[in-house]
Amino acid sequence: MLQIDQLKTRVLIVSRSEPNPYHGSTMHMEDLIRCLKSHGCEVHYLALCAPSRVELSRSSVDTAYFPEAGEFVPGPFDALTQDGEDRAVQKICRKILPAVVIADYSWMGGLYDGAYFRENPAVRKIIFVHDLRVRIMPSYVKMGLLKSEDNPWTDALEGRLLAKADVLLTLNEEDKRTAARLAPKVRVLKMGMSVTPRYVDPAATVPGRCIYVASNLSENLFAVMWLLQHVWPRVLAADRSASLIICGSICDQIRMLIDAGGGVLGDLDALNVGIEGRKDDLHPYYASAEIALVPHWMMGGIKIKHLEAIASGLAVVCTPAGADGLPDAIGYSALEAEMPPEFADHIIRLMREGEVLAGLRRNSRDLALKLTPDAVYREVIDYLQAM
Repeated sequence: MLQIDQLKTRVLIVSRSEPNPYHGSTMHMEDLIRCLKSHGCEVHYLALCAPSRVELSRSSVDTAYFPEAGEFVPGPFDALTQDGEDRAVQKICRKILPAVVIADYSWMGGLYDGAYFRENPAVRKIIFVHDLRVRIMPSYVKMGLLKSEDNPWTDALEGRLLAKADVLLTLNEEDKRTAARLAPKVRVLKMGMSVTPRYVDPAATVPGRCIYVASNLSENLFAVMWLLQHVWPRVLAADRSASLIICGSICDQIRMLIDAGGGVLGDLDALNVGIEGRKDDLHPYYASAEIALVPHWMMGGIKIKHLEAIASGLAVVCTPAGADGLPDAIGYSALEAEMPPEFADHIIRLMREGEVLAGLRRNSRDLALKLTPDAVYREVIDYLQAM
């Protein structure tokens, strides 16, 4: 059998986001791109969005394309595909003749109804399922961010979209099982996201320091409000030396809440909470912490903030959703709890029991060494090798 690194497999990725190795879900895609490139693939990227000032040279893609006038119609990120998008995809496919096309998210599955794919059935059609809407949308309802009657996503709708692909790439076992149920005739693979272990200077650590990192999304604001209102006061009542730093663009929303008044988050100075904002380099902030907090309620995918904590050798306290995609972490490098008292108790225990904290941090470093590209993308690489 030919190895993929003996071939030059041309891959086209189609997304509504620009290739960006430093932002949200595009970090997942960039990690996959780097792995594909390391195994000899030629990777092209069609971004079905208006170009911004993002420096595309930071990405590993060989070539990036953007739609022409009339091919891009702004709309909801998870809207079904439009005719202009379909035309843009078919034009690029006819130009570069990819062997593999990867659509980003399940709602992009409609692209595979295009004439190009009917005319070229040998082209492998893949959907990267970062998360399933039928799992995520009920989470939004639970958090009060969406009314149940406003949720358009059903098993039948998502199943029809997923069924248009040859292969689905999922990030955790529950997504994989659900995708297989929704589209039983489609092959479903599980992958993850690799991490690069980072050296952390022990002298930089602040005893009792916790860290929370998040982008400017509504589900992250819900998580930080849950943490600050229901968990952190319990921690501080047990140990006044505890401190929490919050990094990322979520700090913009936190500051807006503070400026609006009402004290919904409490007195953050009195709570020993520092709002650091978005940082180009998070390494010093991870280095200062002992425990990373992942208090999330949105099911699906895999949480990048949990992976970054593992890469920096931190102990993690998380909710079940915060552990999605990382089952080996629970009880090994992370402690899991769903309710505020238990979540707080885990943090307090790690602050008081140094040996337990040190053990989880050692295990976190050990787990980081196992999350290599070849390990987390093995099923994907094996599939491409067998083409």
